[in-house]
Amino acid sequence: MSKKLRVDDEKSVVDARDLSPGRKAGVEGPPPGGKPDGAHTSDERRVARKQWWLLSFFIVLGLGLRMIFLFGTMGHDEAETFVLFASRSLRVGLSNYPFPNNHIFHTLLVHESTSLFGNAPWAIRLPALLAGILVVPATFFAVRGFFGRKPALLAAGLAAVSWPLVSYSVNARGYTIQTLIFLLLLIVAQRIKRKNDLASWAGFVCLGALGFFTVPTMMYFFGAVAIWLLISALRGDTPALPSKLVFRLALSCVAVAILVLLLYTPALIHSGITRQVTEPVTYHLHGVSFYTQIPIRMIGAVAFFTLSVMLSFNRSGLLMILMLTATAALTVFLAYGFVVSVFRNRRLSKHRSNLALVLLVWSAVVVLAQGYFPPERVFIPFIPLYFGYASAGLYFAWSRFRSRYTLPARRSVAYGLAVGLALIIAAVLVLAQVPWQPRDLCTMRDAPVMTALLSRKLKPGDVVYMEPVTRKNLEYYFMREGLPLSYFYGTDAYGPRDRTVTGRSFIVVDDLDGSPLDKTVKWAHLPASTGDHMDLVVCCDNSAAFIIPGRESPVTVEGSAGVNN
Repeated sequence: MSKKLRVDDEKSVVDARDLSPGRKAGVEGPPPGGKPDGAHTSDERRVARKQWWLLSFFIVLGLGLRMIFLFGTMGHDEAETFVLFASRSLRVGLSNYPFPNNHIFHTLLVHESTSLFGNAPWAIRLPALLAGILVVPATFFAVRGFFGRKPALLAAGLAAVSWPLVSYSVNARGYTIQTLIFLLLLIVAQRIKRKNDLASWAGFVCLGALGFFTVPTMMYFFGAVAIWLLISALRGDTPALPSKLVFRLALSCVAVAILVLLLYTPALIHSGITRQVTEPVTYHLHGVSFYTQIPIRMIGAVAFFTLSVMLSFNRSGLLMILMLTATAALTVFLAYGFVVSVFRNRRLSKHRSNLALVLLVWSAVVVLAQGYFPPERVFIPFIPLYFGYASAGLYFAWSRFRSRYTLPARRSVAYGLAVGLALIIAAVLVLAQVPWQPRDLCTMRDAPVMTALLSRKLKPGDVVYMEPVTRKNLEYYFMREGLPLSYFYGTDAYGPRDRTVTGRSFIVVDDLDGSPLDKTVKWAHLPASTGDHMDLVVCCDNSAAFIIPGRESPVTVEGSAGVNN
């Protein structure tokens, strides 16, 4: 009998209904101490109230952490999103899809945001920020449906301070919107399993279509949820009639495909299908076979989502060692909890079908079918679900440990540990000052200062040479300062590239961020000896502007504060 109770207790350690202190999960009858039902209900309400306060704290913490980085220098991808798509008419923004940088639904939201609030960085990032904040409560509600309130609270706390989620909440891209849509899709999918009603299926279709309209990589997450529902129906893991659920699932997937096709019709007509399907963004390791890259890329993905937060940490000594140790330890603990939860899914989860395993297998199948590896950021929507599984596994392990050594079950201690963990991770992010993706090497960090200094020198007829990738940041800040993009050689506003230059010629060089002199000279078809006959006119921390002798006025060098000219 005692063995059965112990097994039932383990199976229910993440049950959301286990709210009252001292009550053994899975055991019927009054709570210890003979408290009447009214007192027990009062305890449940008191505990639930504390948990809502804790969730509110995590939301506020996540908001505050994101606000710290909201006003930073624009990154390359987000600057490109605004310059090429969101700053133009909706007709252009919704139909121009030359490469996957245009997350169309996000572009639509940025267009509306900047129409209302102007083109400041915070206004451009506002849609991503709002979605990133909503990810925290959405994580709680999605994970609660799988594992109960306690792991859901810890998962929400981790989502509030996770550096990729913080980073992309202040990066005007569509990934936090896609993450929010995925979490809402999980909530709706769980309702479908319970009720199989038309309203839930309508939400399933709309969310799926919006996810694809935001980023086409929604195929990883929508496909996984659809397969999970299918497996649940075939295994009888739903009170709904399996055949009826499968039929509605098939119809919904067809409806999503039709809606996605309609939403992408302007882009397909204007840009064609080839650039969207046959030229994906990926990172190949040259000289290494596809299958050899698999373990390398898996390790790289783990590093990207964990230890890469320390890449630009500019302190040394004991503090650096402590922060690296803390980050590595947290990575190991979360991985342990995730593995425990995946292998004990039937004991810990309210759903027999293992969604995390389905998502991992489905993603592997898609990657193998495509024959290339997408960038790590594509899998950002998986992070909250990963936190949910990891939290459930850690809570299960802690419950086993507490039961074995007969430790008292004090919720205040657990809540304090969750808050302390979230604050520690938040401190790491603030000290490291790393809100950006580590591979965003095309971001010109000096773009605001360079723009201010060049604005004092440029005159009508002048031309600025800089290779077009890194230049996108500079273009944004030119637009921000009201300077015409016609100064930049190679832009649409510049006109024909072979037109006669009537003013002076400037070259902007940024070796640190991927725009060395030789790259610009080669791209602009300038003489190879151009670098031998240039005069420095602007000097910033990481970049500089030179003038090509010939038509220039006397040279005066300007620099940003702190730069020795």
